Amino acid sequence: MAREQMPARISTNAIAGPSTDPLEQFRYLVEHRGQEVVDYILTLRQYNDDALDLNEELTGLVTRYEELQASYDTQQEELETVKADLVGSRDRAKKLKEELAAAKRELAATKGQL
Repeated sequence: MAREQMPARISTNAIAGPSTDPLEQFRYLVEHRGQEVVDYILTLRQYNDDALDLNEELTGLVTRYEELQASYDTQQEELETVKADLVGSRDRAKKLKEELAAAKRELAATKGQL
């Protein structure tokens, strides 16, 4: 039952009837306002079922979010490792280039002496 169709809230005064005895009040409700109470209870039951469904869906979404967050964190760590490897490779390549240039200069100098 949709929220818009929910029966009006049953007032305490209307429930009480002519007596203050709880059993008499219950009897009054059943005899005089029974269908309204039943409709109200059924509506509340539907709301409860809807809330349980939403809670289950939300729990699934939270679990999925946590899985995605863990995956993201792992990927970020891997990315940082790759970045560090790239920086190290770049530095090694620069050093090798400098060594190659020095070797070429030494070779040129050796050729010039021959």
